[in-house]
Amino acid sequence: MKQEEVDDEDDKLLRGLLLQGCPAAANNSRQPLLELDDSIIDLYKSVGRHLNKYTSGRMPKAFKYIPSQQLWEEIFYLTEPEKWSPHAMIFASNFGVEKAERFYKLILLPRVREDIRLRSALLAALKKSLYKPAAFFKGILFPLCESRNCSLREAVIIGGIIHNASVPAKHSSAALVKLAEMVYCGTTSYFIKKLIEKNYNLPYGALNAIVARFMKFLEESRIRPVIWHQSLLAFVH
Repeated sequence: MKQEEVDDEDDKLLRGLLLQGCPAAANNSRQPLLELDDSIIDLYKSVGRHLNKYTSGRMPKAFKYIPSQQLWEEIFYLTEPEKWSPHAMIFASNFGVEKAERFYKLILLPRVREDIRLRSALLAALKKSLYKPAAFFKGILFPLCESRNCSLREAVIIGGIIHNASVPAKHSSAALVKLAEMVYCGTTSYFIKKLIEKNYNLPYGALNAIVARFMKFLEESRIRPVIWHQSLLAFVH
């Protein structure tokens, strides 16, 4: 498919049909595509075929209209994002925070975990996802920790991105509170260590949450793993 076909021939179609607004879904579950015009369905399926092979250049103009629609998620899934090329993944960070969060959690995170070698384009998408820190933490970091099967390789990759990025203090503090409240896992302690090492002036709420996490171990007889001691040392420093 030629990109110009989507950009030029379908622009009037988009403005005439898509931008009029679609009826709201009856509930929160995914709805059938009966509410979408057949031309829109065909258009976004063709956009998906383009993104499947995308390597460089402008994105199809139709893509930028997706976030503004009431049925944005249904339209979005017409493009089959799980089949996008690694180069196309980076553009989803242009979505708003809530939409980006869902994309990170449902599409980007599973893709990263499947392709642990992380080709440069996919790594770039992961790095850019942190431009929206709230979406990154809620869509990438927290689900990864909650899975309780985060591998060392995955932790090193995500931790390295956090370490090298400039993350607003308020988002780092909120993330520390959430991580501190999670069930203990070595990789969670690793991420706590990485955030603490950014040396922000943490609010009392974050400090109390971290202290409470370490205090839980006082009554336990099991030997603490090395990463637990490392995260405690980083906190004390």
